[in-house]
Amino acid sequence: MNGKKYPINSPKVQQVGLSPKARANGFKGAGVLTFVVSAAIATTDLVFKDDYHLVDWFGNVGADMFKALLQFGAGEAVLFGIIAMTGYDLDWGLFSCFFVYVSIEWLWSEYKVNDEVVKGLESVIS
Repeated sequence: MNGKKYPINSPKVQQVGLSPKARANGFKGAGVLTFVVSAAIATTDLVFKDDYHLVDWFGNVGADMFKALLQFGAGEAVLFGIIAMTGYDLDWGLFSCFFVYVSIEWLWSEYKVNDEVVKGLESVIS
């Protein structure tokens, strides 16, 4: 994109995938992929583990979907902030998005959010 400023609806911006429509389609695809992979892993556990129940399935898949939505939203917010502050420095924006995604992933595993969601669901139905 050679340093020029392009309007958001220009063909060049749409081709790179930075237009709002292209990003929304990317989020939809990533959300569907997240659900399919998470549901496949949880279904495998549901079928082959004796101590894994439907509550665990819903808790793990729901927590994974919420984590994905949190990462998408935080990444977009950071990318918007970096672009607003620097003008259009995509390198810093992408690095910041990566840092936010990794940070949320680390916090999610550090605080064992999936286990807490499953425990909460189990306490509600017991």
